[in-house]
Amino acid sequence: MLGKCKLLLSFFLLLFLSVGCFVIYSTSSWFKTGERAHSSVYETWLMHHGKKYKGKASLNDGKKNSIALHWFIDEVKSELNIAAAVYAKGWIGIGISEAGGMPGADIVVFEARLEDVRDYYVKDDYKRPLLDNCQDWNLIRFIMEDGFLIFEAKRKLNTFDPQDHEIKNDNLPESSPHKVIAAWGNSDDMNYHGLNYAGDTIRFYGRGKDQDHFADTMERESTGNFFLSMNFHILSYLETSYEFFHFNLTHIQNRNKLTDNQIQITGLEAIQEGNYSFIHHMLLYGSYSENTKDSCFPGTT
Repeated sequence: MLGKCKLLLSFFLLLFLSVGCFVIYSTSSWFKTGERAHSSVYETWLMHHGKKYKGKASLNDGKKNSIALHWFIDEVKSELNIAAAVYAKGWIGIGISEAGGMPGADIVVFEARLEDVRDYYVKDDYKRPLLDNCQDWNLIRFIMEDGFLIFEAKRKLNTFDPQDHEIKNDNLPESSPHKVIAAWGNSDDMNYHGLNYAGDTIRFYGRGKDQDHFADTMERESTGNFFLSMNFHILSYLETSYEFFHFNLTHIQNRNKLTDNQIQITGLEAIQEGNYSFIHHMLLYGSYSENTKDSCFPGTT
């Protein structure tokens, strides 16, 4: 994003590539199951109970079946309220993850056979979640109708439970969003989810996904924008890899038709839609000299 500050003559971008994250696609119609009854159950719930939820996101991981997540922060009671809706008959799990996967996740699970929610956590592995010693989630209501499952629940923002993750204020662009994962199934109790999983980065103090929150903030507060696009890059067969890219000021000005030599980067929007699953994080470095890539990152190719 453009501002009026110091001259940055050279930019270096370090990407940490990971194949273990999730890619999410939003659609205008969140449920495309081919069965009208399923969407009508959800629409009825929206009409009667959904209006109080300020934030919403569709998590579908590019699959046919999607899960709808709604939330709002009750700052008076210091509580997080969530609602999840999906085409399933057995259970739904919503988790707050450390890095976007199961290891270290704090999970709430609604099971139809119990008609209640239970608090789980995961150690540093991909094994079955363990029942939390302290049950901090409270069920508000649930709906099971025509093969569709909806539940609403709440918990304190900070439970002071070492097996839970604190819900922190993530409203500012420089603050980290929460990594949310979801899974569901038709078995009587929580079991292996197979392909029924999804995840995304959510700002609970915002209204939508992290990339939407960022775009809205930059639209309000920035003075402009420009693009830094990388050359075609083939992912390594390794689980994770690093890649370095270099841009100088002349390159940025020529590609974006800029004349202002006073550029300040105050925000960085991640990757174009479709590539989110391959990027874990990016590091951006600036220099006052026309350094080459090799002089700043010796030994890289």
